[in-house]
Amino acid sequence: MGHRDTFFVRTTRHLSASESEKTFETASSNRKLGARMNDEQIDTIIGDDIHFRGKLKFSNSLKIKGNFKGTIETAGKLVVGDTGEVEADIQTGTLEVEGNLKGNVSANEKVAIRKTGKVIGDIRTPDLEIESGAKFSGNSAM
Repeated sequence: MGHRDTFFVRTTRHLSASESEKTFETASSNRKLGARMNDEQIDTIIGDDIHFRGKLKFSNSLKIKGNFKGTIETAGKLVVGDTGEVEADIQTGTLEVEGNLKGNVSANEKVAIRKTGKVIGDIRTPDLEIESGAKFSGNSAM
């Protein structure tokens, strides 16, 4: 079984808001960004029974199988799993979409929309891959 990092949750209560803001941060050795990763190669996974709102910041790899709404910042790899429902503006190194994503994306390396993936929003990346069967509604800039 592969090694997974422990992640820490910091909750801050804002007086003007009824919801709390949560930040997940992961840290471990950098990995080369590249081809499709299986779950054993992912540093952190947000499970399909998790509903989360807030700001995610991490440096390596994260797979979202659940529901997330907010913002995401990473130099690493983000995977929206086939059961993932994400509504976020994203700044990332590499993005792989197998599920549903609504929001604008800026990726330094690559964006791949898999055949089960659906993206609604604008994408800015030097390398865009859209598999047959995938759905993309928005503008792209490369």
